[in-house]
Amino acid sequence: MEMFNYLVRRFSGMEPPPDDLVEKADMINVTGRQLMFSVNHLEPSRGWTTMESFSQGKKKSVDDVKAVTFCGCGFLGVYLVGAATYMQQHTPKILRGRLGGSSVGSLIATCLACDVPLEVVRKSIIETAQASREYTLGAFNPFFPLEEPLLRSLLELLPEDAHIRASGRLYLSLTRATTLTNEVVSQYETRDELLRAVLCCCFLPGVSGFTVPTFQGRKYIDGGMSNNIPLKGPFTISVNAFAGGFDICPEEPNTYGPTSAFNQTIEISADNFRKFFEALLPPADLDTYYAQGYDDAKKYFSSQ
Repeated sequence: MEMFNYLVRRFSGMEPPPDDLVEKADMINVTGRQLMFSVNHLEPSRGWTTMESFSQGKKKSVDDVKAVTFCGCGFLGVYLVGAATYMQQHTPKILRGRLGGSSVGSLIATCLACDVPLEVVRKSIIETAQASREYTLGAFNPFFPLEEPLLRSLLELLPEDAHIRASGRLYLSLTRATTLTNEVVSQYETRDELLRAVLCCCFLPGVSGFTVPTFQGRKYIDGGMSNNIPLKGPFTISVNAFAGGFDICPEEPNTYGPTSAFNQTIEISADNFRKFFEALLPPADLDTYYAQGYDDAKKYFSSQ
């Protein structure tokens, strides 16, 4: 009920409850790293670092995969939904392990961990993108409720035992608002607490609003601002709509080279530059990214 009341207040424009209503234990820091076995959580890089060369790693066997990470990419999250849909249909085994999510990727990972239909996220992203085009400046308009439709869908469909299903399996990347450092969380005491973690995961200051949400009594913002790949390692599949150092991503033949930031490597290219704007100001044909994500996942696994 705490999260329900919070979201009702948020949707109606009222101030959210004060922080002291969240009386949880201190943040479970990334001691969870020790529980990830073969999955490595790397420290986020600070700033942008250019790299002289970049080569895609060897494709990972389905039998060896222990985790899947869905990276933040704004409205292009429909690409992640497409890739996840292919995996659900053809390689469901790899989705039974650990799931990581940053920013919009946290929504896909949460749905998979809690058996919420992926079509719900796809539909919500598309509808939110369509609604944003009716506002001047789109998602940057201070009167546009960016994350409300997505959170409302989760609120309605997450099972009552969602926190039990997610604990120890769902790893979400959060950015501490006061220090801008990264924390990865994987334990949730209640369903409301899980929803609050997802809310923090998707909160972009100035775009999502100006009242920073809290998780376990501390203020957090979008995890993609500090670490866009909360799970990373030789037995982890990473998915991103941007071309770069990810297992499942678009191919980019025309590139000026890679750059590294926020624990990820992406290609410097005209295509990625265009996608950066589309991630915030979505195009009318946004759903084509869903098909591309599905096809890229198919290409990755069928070539093994």
